[in-house]
This record gives sequence, C-alpha cells and structure tokens, in this order.
Amino acid sequence: HCCLRTFQKLTAKSGTSITIPCFYDQKYKRNVKYWCKGERQESCTTMIRTDYVRKEGQVSITDDPKQLVFTVTMKNLERKDSDWYWCGVKTGGGAADKLAYLYLKVTRGVQRVRTKSWISAERGASVTIPCHYDLKYKNHVKYWCKGETWAFCSTMVRTDSPQKKGDVSITDNPNLLVFIVIMRNLQEKDSDTYWCAVEIDGGSDDGVILPLMIRDGETESRNRETQIRSSVTPPVDPSDEVTYSIVALHNRECVFSSSSFRAARSGQRLRTKRGDTAEDTHSHSVSAQLNFYTHMAPLFFFVFLIFTRVP
Repeated sequence: HCCLRTFQKLTAKSGTSITIPCFYDQKYKRNVKYWCKGERQESCTTMIRTDYVRKEGQVSITDDPKQLVFTVTMKNLERKDSDWYWCGVKTGGGAADKLAYLYLKVTRGVQRVRTKSWISAERGASVTIPCHYDLKYKNHVKYWCKGETWAFCSTMVRTDSPQKKGDVSITDNPNLLVFIVIMRNLQEKDSDTYWCAVEIDGGSDDGVILPLMIRDGETESRNRETQIRSSVTPPVDPSDEVTYSIVALHNRECVFSSSSFRAARSGQRLRTKRGDTAEDTHSHSVSAQLNFYTHMAPLFFFVFLIFTRVP
C-alpha cells in the first residue's frame, strides 16, 4: 500500500547474486532513487543512484517507471555484505526522503533445498513456486509452510496429504527433483514468509525461506495518494528482536508504522501480530464508546424529561 515498499529480510548464499525490488508510488516516477547501506537512515552510506552512479563494483541499480519499481542487483555476495540496506527516493523541496529498509543475510554452506529469493504479485493473481531439491530427497515427503520462524511455521499443504487446501496446492515431480506450489487468488493477508520444506524421518527437516509480497495493481497505485507518517528505525540485532509492521489505508492516505520488541533473555512471551492488533483495536473501541456516552448523557436526560412530563 505504501509509498515505498520492499522485503524486510532477504537471504542469499555466498558467491551468488540477488536482485532486490523497491516498489514506489506513481507520483515518484521521475524522482531519483538510490540504495543506501547502514543501520540507520540518517547515517547510511549511499552506494548507487539512478541519476549518475548506476553501478559501483558488484552493485547496480535500474529504474522501471512503467512498473513503478526500481531494482538493485548485488553480485558475488560475501558474508561481509550481510547488513541493513535502504531503498531511497529523493523528494526534494526540503521534504524528507522516502525510505524503506531491509536486512540482507548472506549465508554459507550447502543448500539442499532451493527456490527463488522472493516473489511479488498483484492482489487477485496466482503464483507458481518451484522448490528444487537434491537427489537424496527424491522419495521424501515435501510440504509448504507459512510463518516467519522455521521452527514454528504452519504447514499448509503436503505431498502426501492434504495436497490441496483452499487456494493452495502442491505437486511433486521426483523425475525433475522439484515440487511445485501454486497459490491462487492472492490477497494482502497472504503477504508473509513461507518455506519450501522436506520432511526428514528421525532428523531435522530441511527447508529454504521464501518471502512473498502482495501489492495493489498499477491502476490502484496510480489513483492513490499516499504518504509515510512515521519514520522507521530497524532493530539493532535481527537475531534477538521480533519486528512487525502494520500497514493500513485510511482516508486515501497510507499510514505505516513499524514496531520492534526485544525478546527478553528470560524467554518472555511476546504477543503475535494478530493478537496485538486485535487488542489495540478493542481498547480504542472501548475508549471511543465511553467518550460517546459521556458526551451524549445530557441529551439523553433532556429527552427523558420531555417524555415523562405530566400533562
């Protein structure tokens, strides 16, 4: 929905390349875009820009105004490239730049289950996700899991049963060493982290992460005027913090808020996205009702006197 969107976290293998999308609003088609590295937006280092420095070493930037997206490609990744990055749009006129952050994690080791780095689709569309695996997993059960944390993700479909659930289906092709997941009629609620996974009897399951972003169609983006109301500061250490974002459309505006909660070392339980949102909404609703009855009490009393007067 927002003026500038990207994935909050992406993962890539050392030695490979990754292309990162930054989606923006129609009104920023002609603005300069840039890619910035560093933990904080006010002190990050601009690496490349769409106006003059379009390539620097292994990093390049390309703008596609027709699709309302600019992409950053980072080649020959190394472990030292693991860091916070920012998609940026110059606004000019003394206004603050529009920024959206992500954390890029570069890992080493053998990857026995592989898929795309990320997938983005428009609302109402369908996507087909290929999950490739090693020969040793040819006869294993495969499944599709939803949730940010691998250990607690929720299985949606499996190659044994159920192979189809709602708008999600899974099919294994052992001859090609790939299983296919199809998601249809995608909605905003489907924006989440998913996992291509292989079940290992008597051992830890193997899997690979895949972020999925659902966005409005180009026509809707063109007709919507949006703005970011609050600045966004990422957590210092992604390994010990839980980050969530709430995006809501309100009166033709885009209100974006991001909150970070540090997970206590003692294992204090944190509220989930859904639970936290529901509780906040409920408290606001109760407060509004109390204010309503407080202000309307004199009117109710006046009406009562009129109808109870003795003729």
